[in-house]
Amino acid sequence: MVKSAVCAGCGGLPGAPEKKRHGQGPDEGDAMLRTPAHDTRLRILEWLKDPVAHFPHRRHTDLVADGVCAEAVAEKPGVHRSVARTHLTLLADLGMLRAERVRRRTYYRRDEARIAEVARLFEKGR
Repeated sequence: MVKSAVCAGCGGLPGAPEKKRHGQGPDEGDAMLRTPAHDTRLRILEWLKDPVAHFPHRRHTDLVADGVCAEAVAEKPGVHRSVARTHLTLLADLGMLRAERVRRRTYYRRDEARIAEVARLFEKGR
């Protein structure tokens, strides 16, 4: 399937096959560098550096060990849960977040090694 408009989520080019978008296929490096640049995703990555300072404590979970659920991330900027989930899924697909299912929710936390790798790619590109 071919889309005719630019993808708002990843900034993919018009006419690019859908299977090569969002970090899949040969253009993965390009998508990887473009996807985190969205302001909301950058803020999410920043908040997840110190989840205890940015998110309320949740019963039955540890914000540092388990991560933060999409509902808590959505409450922070006041967006719908599905919007937050989309941002979190994109970051997880790139490996910048680790996703873990606990009971009925998926919790997200930063993958510091992958984030450092992406930062090195940005530095090389300068």
